[in-house]
Amino acid sequence: TGCPDGGIGRRSGLKIRRTEQVHAGSIPAPGTRINAVTRSASASHKLTENKQMSGIQVKNIHLWRGDRQILKGVGFSADEGDLVHVSGANGSGKTTLLRTLCGLSQQEEGGVHWQGRTTAEYSQEFRAQIAFLGHKDSINDELSTRENLAYGLAMMGCDVDAAAMDAVLAELSMNNHAHLPARVLSAGQRRRAALARVFLSDARIWFLDEPYTHLDSQGRDTLNAKIVGQLSNKGLVILTTHDVTLLPRPADREIAI
Repeated sequence: TGCPDGGIGRRSGLKIRRTEQVHAGSIPAPGTRINAVTRSASASHKLTENKQMSGIQVKNIHLWRGDRQILKGVGFSADEGDLVHVSGANGSGKTTLLRTLCGLSQQEEGGVHWQGRTTAEYSQEFRAQIAFLGHKDSINDELSTRENLAYGLAMMGCDVDAAAMDAVLAELSMNNHAHLPARVLSAGQRRRAALARVFLSDARIWFLDEPYTHLDSQGRDTLNAKIVGQLSNKGLVILTTHDVTLLPRPADREIAI
């Protein structure tokens, strides 16, 4: 997952330097001066390819659990700024797909590409750009909400100041509960605490597994506002939900499992 933005604590993402390009097959005439930042033909071709392949590409994913095939030939692509909705019956493999996309589960066949490269090629850099919210909130009962956030973000290599954390907790109506041990929080409050960890990151991709679970109408509105903001900033949101009416807008990609 990424680190908080806005000068609060930054992690450098994968950025493609814009350069003058020389395409394969084009050979400068003798005496032609080439700019110092001009790449070789092969490098420029790769640069162009990566730019054209911005976003995520999922190619023919197959995954088994013992003798049972959970995912069979799943494939789709999504651009930065897209909202992707994964649908399917209980036990169909929605959670497994999200875990596979972010590298928590390993497919037997197929691949996941981000910005034109397989995520296996640069797993550390890719993981620095994702935030994952699972069914379990990953909250330590003995720690407060604030301590859980500080610990979770530190494990991501992030540094968030108190003001930024206070702002997000206030948006989630959790500021009055921030110092209470998590064991006394309701299911909805625990979900908000888990979402705060996502919101405090500058991850380019959010993987959200049933994010509306346990949230009241105010919590859903806050989540949707954050999703819209992520998409407006050319982030990518891939989520599961059984109720599409909860989405802030129609999905750009519908993936049925």
